[in-house]
Amino acid sequence: MTSEYLPKTAYAPILRRMSYDNRLAVQVSLYTGLRLGDVLKSTPADLIGNTLYYTAEKTGKNGSAKLTSSLANKLRKNANKWWLFPSPYKNGVKHRHRS
Repeated sequence: MTSEYLPKTAYAPILRRMSYDNRLAVQVSLYTGLRLGDVLKSTPADLIGNTLYYTAEKTGKNGSAKLTSSLANKLRKNANKWWLFPSPYKNGVKHRHRS
């Protein structure tokens, strides 16, 4: 059994219907292969230039993923001082969650 990638034409209509923050998080996940929970826990300090540094929660492995400059700039604009994806609750002190 082989895996196949989902073509962009299949998920683009779904992304268009998402809120901006959710769409951005899914775009980062699709681009980097990171799990959504790892993306949502990213901090501004994790984004250096166009590179996102991370520690995968499931494996504990450190890694980095090169982003497009456009995607990195969108993340910077979305971020507060604590999180790249701040929660709309608790004054952004906590990160956005999957639920």
